[in-house]
Amino acid sequence: MRRRFWGACLAAAILLLGMAPPIQSLGSLPSTLYLLPGEPGTVSLPAGPLFQARVDQEEFLRLGDEPLSTRWQPLREGELWATAPGKARLEVAFLGLVPVASLEVEARPALYLSPGGEALGVILRGTGVTVVDETALRGPDGVPRRPAFEAGIRPGDRLVAVEGVPVERKEDAAARIRSAIQKGDPVELELERGGRTFRVQVPPVYDVRAQRYLIGLWIRDGASGVGTLTFVDPRTGTFAALGHVVMDERTRQPFPTRDGAVVAALVTGVQKASAGSPGEKRAVFLPQEPLGYLTANTPLGIFGQWTGTWDQLAEPLPVARPQEVEVGPALLRTVLHGNQVEEFQVVIERVQPQMAEGRGLVIRVTDPRLLEEAGGIVQGMSGSPIIQGGKLVGAVTHVFVHDPTRGYGTFAYWMAEAAGLFEEER
Repeated sequence: MRRRFWGACLAAAILLLGMAPPIQSLGSLPSTLYLLPGEPGTVSLPAGPLFQARVDQEEFLRLGDEPLSTRWQPLREGELWATAPGKARLEVAFLGLVPVASLEVEARPALYLSPGGEALGVILRGTGVTVVDETALRGPDGVPRRPAFEAGIRPGDRLVAVEGVPVERKEDAAARIRSAIQKGDPVELELERGGRTFRVQVPPVYDVRAQRYLIGLWIRDGASGVGTLTFVDPRTGTFAALGHVVMDERTRQPFPTRDGAVVAALVTGVQKASAGSPGEKRAVFLPQEPLGYLTANTPLGIFGQWTGTWDQLAEPLPVARPQEVEVGPALLRTVLHGNQVEEFQVVIERVQPQMAEGRGLVIRVTDPRLLEEAGGIVQGMSGSPIIQGGKLVGAVTHVFVHDPTRGYGTFAYWMAEAAGLFEEER
């Protein structure tokens, strides 16, 4: 009976503990806090006489004027700040026994980047030749045949070699295949799928429509499209664009990039979006030297080295840390006409800092002219930077197909991290 009584008391205490304002406040903290070294006042922790805190790194974090230790100590009133760049884990417990919060704290120097908005032509060169499709052929007997498929080749496979000779360009691969099968002989292809290399013999079919031997294979080694510049780092020349990975439209896999470039694009018109019908920017690539060369195609955008002129770039802005981004008004930088970057009014409707890829922000277009001319967000706006409170907070990544006035965005902070800019800062 006594054990049951004390069990009930403990359960009630835990319930009341969870309802206490300090606990609720701690529960609202993100899993990771990003601070500026030496700058107090960035985050405040609730104080309570029954709560204790500790860290796993000495002399790194302070709560007000008191350094936090690796030993449990009372959680006093004060602002959390870091003495220098670094990383630590902060734990808070009731009486130092019952855990109530655990979070990573990372201090990084302030980062200033030039926001973009310029329209770009994106040209990607793949890592070799990729199979994008296979097709049926009609032989002399009238029966449809699919020799490439029957040999085990599938879209997304990478073509490594033809008849034992390595190939990197689709023109070279196509020429070698034509030469090998012109008299009806099988061709040996070496392919790669999921890290595994395999060889197949593909017997050609004499296609009565083409009047020659074929194997029914569609291949390519590159991709291109229109996007928007997100930022350029004035210190290193690193640039970022798009805010999302470039996908192969046929295979629905990330496009394997060997190299590529971005060039200036001139927006000649905008196809207005409507519910269920995505709009798009119409643009032409300008015949001039590339503005930059690509080094990576990642879930957070494409990155590379800027080689364009610097006088066309905007003044650098501080990059907002994820916890600084708020629901409320913001500005979107993009091009609707020619090469003129303009700012349009939007509202950030939802903020989810823990979502590091592509959909951590939800924005809604409120600018009357952008709604009138484009219907909201259209294809080609991916990468358009979002500014709030004088800071670069994110980039547009996707449009809601059934409501083009709204779309997703990603945090500029995560893009800068993926580009390695914080490591270079250190």
